[in-house]
Amino acid sequence: MLPGITQGGDYIFYKVTSPTGYASGTVTASNGPVSAIVQTGGLPFVSFANSSGSYVIPAVAGIVNLAASVPNTALSGTASVQVTAGQTASANLSVVGQVESATVSPPNGAVGVPLTAEIDITAPEAFNLGPSLLQVRFSATNPVRTSTSLSSVLCTSGGRPRITKTR
Repeated sequence: MLPGITQGGDYIFYKVTSPTGYASGTVTASNGPVSAIVQTGGLPFVSFANSSGSYVIPAVAGIVNLAASVPNTALSGTASVQVTAGQTASANLSVVGQVESATVSPPNGAVGVPLTAEIDITAPEAFNLGPSLLQVRFSATNPVRTSTSLSSVLCTSGGRPRITKTR
């Protein structure tokens, strides 16, 4: 076995010809550390920050741009750090909610819309909207009372959403 290989399994070896080091740190959101995916622009690797937000990722020596995102959310953040060959540079990442927008038809405030009308949502990127995030209202303060609820809405980029109803 090669040094560093401590157990059987499937391994991929990647030869890096540029001087490399590492970036490490913690990924946090407003409520504290979070699990996230961290990546750099220079190498085809990702690092998975654990539940304490800790990550380590290999990087090409020089100024490294880091990006972190929390899966299935709109939380993301970036940072830059100077990495020295053979050394580990420290870079903490803070993730914040990014604005997501979509076009909805019929539009807000539409009147005379049949109860059976389809609601079309068109977005520039795919998203998965959970049941608590979509609410139909008569006004900003009075939610619609109905026995039909949405269990999920999955919208593909530039396409129509798939709406799954419960009941």
